[in-house]
Amino acid sequence: MTETILYDYWLASTEGIGLKTVMSLSQAGYTSKSIYELSDLQLDKLASEKLLTAQIAHTLKERHTLDLQKEYDKLLQKEINVLFPWDCAYPSRLKRIPDPPLTLYVHGTLPPQDTLSVAIVGARCCSSYGSYVAKELGSTLAAEGISVVSGMASGIDGISQQSAHDAGGNVFAVLGCGVDVCYPPRNRPLYDALWDAQNCGIMSEYLPGTKSKASLFPPRNRIISGLSDVVVVIEAKLKSGTLITVDMALEQGKEVYALPGRITDRLSDGCNRLLRDGARPLLSPKLFLSELKEDILPLVKQRANAETASPDMRSASVFPPPHMSKRSVYHDYNELAQKQSVIPASFSETQSIIYQSLEQTPITMEALCARTGIFDLSVLLFELTTMQLQGYVSQSGNLVCRTQ
Repeated sequence: MTETILYDYWLASTEGIGLKTVMSLSQAGYTSKSIYELSDLQLDKLASEKLLTAQIAHTLKERHTLDLQKEYDKLLQKEINVLFPWDCAYPSRLKRIPDPPLTLYVHGTLPPQDTLSVAIVGARCCSSYGSYVAKELGSTLAAEGISVVSGMASGIDGISQQSAHDAGGNVFAVLGCGVDVCYPPRNRPLYDALWDAQNCGIMSEYLPGTKSKASLFPPRNRIISGLSDVVVVIEAKLKSGTLITVDMALEQGKEVYALPGRITDRLSDGCNRLLRDGARPLLSPKLFLSELKEDILPLVKQRANAETASPDMRSASVFPPPHMSKRSVYHDYNELAQKQSVIPASFSETQSIIYQSLEQTPITMEALCARTGIFDLSVLLFELTTMQLQGYVSQSGNLVCRTQ
C-alpha cells in the first residue's frame, strides 16, 4: 500500500466531495496529499476560488486531526477495500458511465470484465409468476458463468440473486447503504452468503456505517446498470423505482429486456410499457441466453481486449495531473492521426479521434468507446451529434458510421 491512498481516502470520504470536485482540484494542480497539507487560510482561498464550497473547506479543516492510517485500517479490519476511478482495479464498466462514483467500497470480488454481466431488477412485492421467472433466470445465468448484479432488495432482486448464488454463480449486490450494513434485514441470509462466498461481492459508494434512506437508492441504481451489459426487468408498476434503473441503463447505452405480462396485471404495466417503447422481450431464459451469447458477448470480449491493450486510466492511486488527464482519457492523438486519412480542418481534437475511429461500416457505441478511449457517453454523444449535423457521421440507434 502506498502512502498516497491514505490521502486519497481522507479526501474522498469527506462529505460533499465528489468526482467533479476532485478532478477540478486535480486540474488546478492539487493532489490529495497537498490538500491535506494546506493551512486553514489556504483552504479558505480554495473556497474563494470556487474550487471548494465553504462547507467542504470547513469540514476539511476539522478532518485534519484524523489519524489517516488508523482510519484506513478500520476499513481493512472489516475486510472492505476502497477503489477510486484512477485505480486499475476499479471496474472499467463504471469508468464508461456519465457519472462514475468517486469511491467504490467493496467486500469480496468484482464482476469479471471479459464475461457477461446481467442486472435483474423488479418489483419488491412480486407475484408468484415473477418469482418463478426470477429464480429460473438467476440459476440459468449462474450455470453459464454469467454475473448477476442487483440491489439485494426484497422481491425480484433478492430472489434472482439467491437463486444464482444457490446455483454457484457469480453474484454482486450494490447497496444503498454502507457495505457493512444489511438492508433489508429480511435478506440477512443472502447478505451473509454473499459476504462469505469466494466468487461474489458486496459494494457501495457510501461510507461504511451509512444507514439506508430513500434518497440513497436512485444514485445506487446507476451503479447496478453500470456494472451490467444488459438490464432485465421482471415485473414493475408504471411508477416503480425499478424504472429508474432502466433510465440509467438507457442513458448508459445498455440493452434492456422486459418480461411480458397480462394487460390486466398492474405489476406488468411497467414491463409492457417498456416493450411498447422498444425494450426486447424476455421470452424464456434459454432464448435470452442465446441472444446474449450472439449479440452481446462478442462486444464484451472486444471491449475487454481493447481496454487491456490500451487502459484508459492510470493505475497509480493518485489524482492524474492536468498535463496527463487528457492523454489518460483520449489516448495519444498523434498515434491515431497516423493510422487513418486526413480529417476535416474544422474538427476539434476529440472530434478528430472519434472520426478516425469510425468506418463506413456501422459499429456499435460500445465499440466506439473502446476504440477512442472516450467512456463518457455524454461527451461522445454530444460530439457525434455535432458531427452528424455537419454531415460527417450517421447514427441509427446504437450504431454509428462515417458518411465520407
